[in-house]
Amino acid sequence: MWRFKKKNKVEEKKYPQNITVQGEKFYHLFNIRPIKKHDNLETFVANVYITEKIDDVMLIDYPSPIAFEIPKDKPELIESIILSYERAKSGRELSDKTYTYIGNIKTAEDGRLYYYNEPPSREVAAAIDVEEQIFQREYMERQKEIQEARARNEKARQEEEFRRGLQIDESIEKHRRYEQQKRNDRLKDPYFKRMDAFGNEGYDIINDKTGDIILLRNMKKFKDLNGRYLYTAFMRSSNEDAYTDYNFPIGHEVVFTTPGRLADIIENQNLNQTMVKALQNALSVSCIQLDRNPPREMIDIGGITSDGNWVENTERNGISKALVEKIKSLGAKGINELEQDI
Repeated sequence: MWRFKKKNKVEEKKYPQNITVQGEKFYHLFNIRPIKKHDNLETFVANVYITEKIDDVMLIDYPSPIAFEIPKDKPELIESIILSYERAKSGRELSDKTYTYIGNIKTAEDGRLYYYNEPPSREVAAAIDVEEQIFQREYMERQKEIQEARARNEKARQEEEFRRGLQIDESIEKHRRYEQQKRNDRLKDPYFKRMDAFGNEGYDIINDKTGDIILLRNMKKFKDLNGRYLYTAFMRSSNEDAYTDYNFPIGHEVVFTTPGRLADIIENQNLNQTMVKALQNALSVSCIQLDRNPPREMIDIGGITSDGNWVENTERNGISKALVEKIKSLGAKGINELEQDI
């Protein structure tokens, strides 16, 4: 029987697939793999991303493909070639779009290892070019996937904006219909009522043209010798049924006159229907006009007569000289200058 001696198997040193090298920056290599062996050298390709800490901020570059050569069975030299490249890169920056050959480490004539910052040989360049073609194909596929994902996200965003826009439009339209219904309901019963608070006279009047509420607030009055009253007020429109700004001076500054106390006229609306309706109509028209073209100063909107006619506040229309003069003085001084004469 023949007996053969078992040969000892030479184990090749394993290369790490991932490694982090610390120099001036941190170089994180991953997917390290050999692509060619020749002349006691081994060509490797890998992906690397660089991190750098500036103050408390960590900066991270995009992953870049690299290629290099080191002696066979010398995995510890991967760290050395990265540090050698960092010291001698001479402005050659890594690219995330193509392979960068960062040099080689090989044994010189004196038997020592040296780093060479030089282009690869034709044979090595051909092997790297094969990897480059694979990388470019994968890169283009990734770019296509990114563009498609962006297009899907943009389409989804536009569809969501459109959907939200429809919801907003529907909500706005629903609110508009609700507000208009409130106006329509008020027009069925256009009231004129007193709304005093904190000692100040005020009124809520339904605009018989729009259904809004005309707010007369911060009212003051002055009576002439004939018993005719001059009223000043802040007048504005609102669609809120529970508006309570009784003392807040906001709105158009207006002045008008009545043949008696406004409170008495309103309290006896059944007897003064013609007068109340004429006053309501005049205030409605005036409020619409003032809302469209707000004046910068107090404006005289006229007065109501005892027979229900709306007239300008002039002596020719039977308005006393005292009230006409008072209106002129208010136009110069402002609404708050009127001293009440109950």
